Amino acid sequence: MGAVISNGLNQLDLKQAVSKNGSDAGALIESRETLKPLRERFHLDGIYLVDSDGVVVMHDTDGRSSTGTNVAFRPYFKQAMAGHISIYAAVGNNTSERGLYYAAPLYATTSNTSSVIGVVLAKAPGDSLDEMLKKFGDAALLLSPQGIVFASSREDWLYAIAGKADAARLEAIRGLKQFGKYFETNEPTPLPIALSGEEADFGGARYSIEQTPFDWGDPAGDWRIVTLWNTSRVNPPGLLAGIGIAGGGLTLLLTLMTAVIVDGRKRHRQAQQRFKFLGTALETSPLAVIMADAAGKIRWVNPQFERSTQYGPDEALGNDPKLLSSGLTAKETIRELWESLLAGRSWAGEFVNKRKDGSLYHAASVVTPVMDENGRRLGYVCLQNDVTDQKRAEQTIRSAQTEMTQIFNTAAGGMRVIDKDCNVLKVNDAFVALSGYPREELTGSKCYDLFAGDDCHTEQCPLSRILQGEERIEELSLRRHRDGMPIYCEVNITPYTTPDGEIVGAIEDFRDVTERMRAQHRIKQSESKYRELVESASSIILKLDMDGTITFFNEYALAFFGYAADEVVGRSIVGTIIADEDGERRHLRTLLGDIGEHPQDYASTESENICKDGRRVWISWTNKVIRDDITDKPKGVLRIGLDATERKKAQDGLHSAMEIISGSIRYASRIQRAILPTPEQCRELVPRHFAVWEPRDVVGGDIYWVRTWGEGVLFILADCTGHGVPGAFITLIASGALDRAVSEVAPGDPAALIALMNRYVKVVLSQDLDFGAGEGSDDGLELGVCYIAPDRQSLVFAGAHFQLFCAGGEGIDLVKGDRKGIGYRFVSLDASFANQTVPASPGQRFYMTTDGLIDQIGQSGGSPRRSFGKKRFVSLLASLQDRPLDEHGEAIFATIEAFRGQETRRDDICVIGFELEPAQALTVNPSLG
Repeated sequence: MGAVISNGLNQLDLKQAVSKNGSDAGALIESRETLKPLRERFHLDGIYLVDSDGVVVMHDTDGRSSTGTNVAFRPYFKQAMAGHISIYAAVGNNTSERGLYYAAPLYATTSNTSSVIGVVLAKAPGDSLDEMLKKFGDAALLLSPQGIVFASSREDWLYAIAGKADAARLEAIRGLKQFGKYFETNEPTPLPIALSGEEADFGGARYSIEQTPFDWGDPAGDWRIVTLWNTSRVNPPGLLAGIGIAGGGLTLLLTLMTAVIVDGRKRHRQAQQRFKFLGTALETSPLAVIMADAAGKIRWVNPQFERSTQYGPDEALGNDPKLLSSGLTAKETIRELWESLLAGRSWAGEFVNKRKDGSLYHAASVVTPVMDENGRRLGYVCLQNDVTDQKRAEQTIRSAQTEMTQIFNTAAGGMRVIDKDCNVLKVNDAFVALSGYPREELTGSKCYDLFAGDDCHTEQCPLSRILQGEERIEELSLRRHRDGMPIYCEVNITPYTTPDGEIVGAIEDFRDVTERMRAQHRIKQSESKYRELVESASSIILKLDMDGTITFFNEYALAFFGYAADEVVGRSIVGTIIADEDGERRHLRTLLGDIGEHPQDYASTESENICKDGRRVWISWTNKVIRDDITDKPKGVLRIGLDATERKKAQDGLHSAMEIISGSIRYASRIQRAILPTPEQCRELVPRHFAVWEPRDVVGGDIYWVRTWGEGVLFILADCTGHGVPGAFITLIASGALDRAVSEVAPGDPAALIALMNRYVKVVLSQDLDFGAGEGSDDGLELGVCYIAPDRQSLVFAGAHFQLFCAGGEGIDLVKGDRKGIGYRFVSLDASFANQTVPASPGQRFYMTTDGLIDQIGQSGGSPRRSFGKKRFVSLLASLQDRPLDEHGEAIFATIEAFRGQETRRDDICVIGFELEPAQALTVNPSLG
């Protein structure tokens, strides 16, 4: 891997070959000559040069050419282009051979901080992994994150799959292309031994299973080395019967571990004789001792183990050390443990374990693998020391220190601790910011040298007074910032004592009040200016006490109302600028009390006042409650007024005009409602129907008609341009056009009826004439026309930018009309429309709606603001089909109102619906034709 990295940094010819996208033959030859010795030295299958697009521009391999092959999908390429060195196991697409791919970035310069322009890739043979795995246990295999056996000590397990192989899992494996084309033509065979537990049976023997994860940087996850140990060749736990074992030196314990695990009575007897004298020491050891076999099963524990864990030997033996796992030990700790053990090294660290009763404890541990003379792992020895109490004590101390430090450092004021010799011991962040001096310069300095007060070296020195017994000193002190700027501080000084109460210094707490002092100074300076400003203001300014007595009246107010100062100041406002009428004084006291209790409700008021000469004027007042500085109770009201007499007259005139206009609109509403068919007229023609007509304003632009046409019935809904008064005028024009067209078109042809209405509306609005751009009106309407045949067996629909909703059968069907309205300037005078015959049967329901319902903005549940929409309307109609039709109108309107919530109504809303009944003779009422 080091050689690959070096080439990525240093080889100029490789950089040239990649930067020219393989077009420079000379550079390619030089690159191959550079890479060829690297391949031969490390016995590689191949070495490749890949450009930044993932295309192989050059390689040194045997057999089939890979030049031009795109490997951009491979994770090792993506990681190398991101500046990372990676190892990846995969099966080649061309060779179908396993390989380990070592990828390193090819940098633009010799610095790894420069941009990555390509990748140097080396492929090592995968067969070497099989030989390596034969050195592990009785059987071993390398398992990919997807559970595919990539390498194995058993050839028949190669490419087998661990666990259940369902279709989705196989498809995901094929999609990775990590195993070349193998799984395009082959189905993976199941692994004959289950890896889900800690032990499994295979070939008539019992095997313990040891799984070690490791991170290759594969985006799919960790790979695993799975080692199988034949437990039938390991001595049972009774092997140590009669031997007294206790804690002692780690080397002796490791040797004893060999005696526990190694097969053979002779070796066992030798170990017993050799280490019998260790029994007493092990039994009385203050450390918990755990001995486990190569499969990780506990074979022996000492008495301290039981005291530490509450598990007796009969509960621990044969169990996995995971018996003690709390799940709280860091994953990184577990990974480091296994990395050390698999490498044959001891590991020292700390576990967070769980006792039998569920309580947690911290165990400082040393785990060491035990090997035989051939380097084969026999098992493990673990020494554990319960350090829970120690951890708690340390944590308590740390918490207290952290808390005190946090309080000190996060205090809002600047804090400084000084000893009795005036040395600064400690300062917090706020003090550093307040004084402007670096912490390093402050700490260790004399308190009277930096950020000193005027009373230093005097009898009033705060430190001297504290040392003489004063318990607390508060003072206002002028200090100076490092840059020389003055800072006014409120300083609280308290004794700094030892735990025994001895005073060893002082703690100073500084609060910056510079802005407050400046504000007070500005207030004093502005008081005279304020009085001058008030006296010269072009507004009425007066003050009242809570009884209504005038305490201040500015010059402008005196001139406006025509009074002299001695005629108003000290007198009640009632009888001066408020007429002295019945109840006014009582009302004034109530009003002033309400202003004091609820000032926000009286911030702005308007009232009629009287001048000295009897003229009545309207004043717009801004009211401000004046409160007592000590009690905070209201003691008066400051009133600033502007003459609103002319505006009041204008408002009164506007109100009168609005009343006239509103009356006219209300009258227009009665006229518009008279055009609509009455419920009785509708029931006579279509007994089962409903109509929701809700204009946004008093009048609207939505209208519907129900009338006879020949021997059939017309059901029409129209949505005219705009809403309010303009829309209402268009409905009158549309109504006239309909009356005329009905008399001229043969019954049964709604399309012709719409076409003739289009002509009449355009002519009436002069929209058939050719005006210049931006001149003339462009108004019209959209409408849907339903003609119900006399036999009630069919319905003819024609729509001008309108739709018909049909309920029946499996759901709600939609019949769309033509995509243009009528009357508009862009619609041709001779525009034609299409009829659509809809099969009908008794009981079938039909609905039409204007776009005011569809386009209404609102919310449903916690969803964002959006329009009601056609889809929601269709769902609403479907939900109403089990209810009588005469309930539909109320339900639809209630639903749209609930959906609208606090949103404003955007447009008029009109929805009509009818249900066909068996054919019956129509009694034609001339008023309905």
